[in-house]
Amino acid sequence: HYHHHHHHHEEKDANADVSVNVNLGPLKVTRHRLFVPAKLSDLATMIEETLTPHFQTAQARVVPCPDLTKKGWQLASKGISGSNKLFDIGGEHHQVKKYANKLSFTLEDIAGAAGLTDSRSYFLGAAAAPRSSVGCNGELIPIDNLIDGVRLSKLATVNETDPTGLRVSLSPYHSSEMGFLANLMSSEGSPGQVIEVRAKVRLGDECASLTDCIREGLAEKLKGMGLPPLGLGGVFKVVSGQVKTHVMKDTGGRHFHHSSEVQEYLEIFTMGPDLVCTSVFLTGEPSDAPKRVRLEHTHLFKTDLQKGGHYHGDVTPDEIEYVGYFVPNEELLVVDRDVEAVHLRADSDSSSAMNNQSGLQEEL
Repeated sequence: HYHHHHHHHEEKDANADVSVNVNLGPLKVTRHRLFVPAKLSDLATMIEETLTPHFQTAQARVVPCPDLTKKGWQLASKGISGSNKLFDIGGEHHQVKKYANKLSFTLEDIAGAAGLTDSRSYFLGAAAAPRSSVGCNGELIPIDNLIDGVRLSKLATVNETDPTGLRVSLSPYHSSEMGFLANLMSSEGSPGQVIEVRAKVRLGDECASLTDCIREGLAEKLKGMGLPPLGLGGVFKVVSGQVKTHVMKDTGGRHFHHSSEVQEYLEIFTMGPDLVCTSVFLTGEPSDAPKRVRLEHTHLFKTDLQKGGHYHGDVTPDEIEYVGYFVPNEELLVVDRDVEAVHLRADSDSSSAMNNQSGLQEEL
């Protein structure tokens, strides 16, 4: 009983003092092995079997990765292979804390905490925008190649006053800073063998989300085999048709008390075609993960740079067409910031802090 009560007390403290810089909290990293099939072609077969019942045409096969820096894709490295790892960073549990708008993670810090060498630090995926730096909430599309300094990240925000009525604006994002939540894949950005997925014309009511369809299908196939989860990352394109997306409107820095309150700030849009989608997903949570792991996260942008957001799934089954490139990942790294450490430290130092405020900051 004591332990539970003590934890509750800490949480209250973490909410109490907003003046403390939560980003001084150390990063905690746990590593979880993922299942990688011995043959990539076996994984391709499983994906094709998963999609076939739900699409008029579906194909998954192993191919050499096309050049993803080309105009149609706009990624920051030619390939997505080499030392592939998934990252689950922060999470929705921070969204209901007073510090939610201030919490952030930089890719350099993540790479450092994960022990990634510079040659293995090409990141892509989906993240929340860091409100305190950007000035408003939004959807972040990290496409950040720390290996050779190519950053093609993008930020989608809701423009409340846009006279053209577009309401979504997409801009290049020139920072490696992310908000309280991110789901990413890191790699060496090398060309290599990848799984090309093609799917066209959705049948029936299921599988509006391509990624959830693949994820759930693979999970079903692996069930009962005693294997760790399988984790895929990559990029796909909405070639034709339209999809449902959301972009988070600015919250005005409001402190949410319950995650349901966030929903009213998620503005829904229909977008497409010509969308590039950066995606990571897992067939399940590792049994020993220290917190809830997000199983799927996909953000997207329109190649003429006008729109972007968070992918939900298609709304035009008769027209939808996808092509994508995915790779399996060797491990999942669950990263979070130990916010409590800062607050507990600040509490214990508060007496000396009265005498020497700057000294406290240095010490922290």
